[in-house]
Parts: sequence; C-alpha cells; structure tokens
Amino acid sequence: MEKFGYLVSDILKLKILNKLQDKKFHTPSELSIKLNTNGTTLLRNCKFLKLLKLIEIDVKKTKGINYFLKITEKGSEILENNPGILQTL
Repeated sequence: MEKFGYLVSDILKLKILNKLQDKKFHTPSELSIKLNTNGTTLLRNCKFLKLLKLIEIDVKKTKGINYFLKITEKGSEILENNPGILQTL
C-alpha cells in the first residue's frame, strides 16, 4: 500500500476522537492540555468533526460560553472498526 502523509490537523482530529472514546463530556480546555494544543485550534477541529457528525458539541451559556464535547455513536464506530488507527500515523 502506498504511504502518504497526513496533515497535522488530520492527526489532531483522530487524537480528539481517541480522547473522547470514554463517551463522557469533556471541555476544550481539558482536551487541549491532554493533546498539547491551544483551545482555539482544538475547537476549530471539533467543529469540523461535528459537521461530520462524529462528535457532539453542547453549548452552555452561563457567565460565558462553555463548550462540552462528546463522541457520537458514528464516531465510536469509526474507531472500533479501525483499531490501531493512531499507530499507523
């Protein structure tokens, strides 16, 4: 099979899905610390994953705007059907 390179943002999206595998809600700041990236970059990638219906973004407005991220069934299925996807990168 021909090997080709992935974009850094593609790898980040896969890492986000991997961190959300526990099916709990996480905040962008929590994930940005775990993935060593800034919150804006992480949220921008999450919005793309939401377009593909791979994650949910729950927005709560209290004092400010708080985002909560959770993987969808579709996102879980993709990870389950491709075990070790992050090892191939």
